[in-house]
Amino acid sequence: MSCLAAQVNIPNIALNKLLGKDIDWKIDRTEKMVSYIELPQIV
Repeated sequence: MSCLAAQVNIPNIALNKLLGKDIDWKIDRTEKMVSYIELPQIV
């Protein structure tokens, strides 16, 4: 969720590093609130 809030796709950056590609990325430093609500589900 922190990746989504900062608008940085860390898995994509890591995969590209493994493939030898350097992609440009930057962190969105605007203040945001990140929260997680867990609700029980009947399956």
